[in-house]
Amino acid sequence: MSTLVKTLTPIVKERMHLLQGTAHSYEHVERVFKIATLIAKKEKADLELVQLGALLHDIGRVVAEPHNETGAQTCQRNPEKDQLSRR
Repeated sequence: MSTLVKTLTPIVKERMHLLQGTAHSYEHVERVFKIATLIAKKEKADLELVQLGALLHDIGRVVAEPHNETGAQTCQRNPEKDQLSRR
């Protein structure tokens, strides 16, 4: 697991706590992450990229719908700080 994935995992878990008990909780993200990792290894894909996508695929649901757009905005890099924005 890359440093970036290790750094983001607890942040995503913390943010997703609002969805606890729903179909899109952090437990769902964990399942997607595990399956995506297995597929990426088998297909020799960019593991970090796949893991980041799996980890962040529902992060926008915490902010608002449509979650794909809010997720993309939430995950934009901040070049000055080299970290994800905390919108």
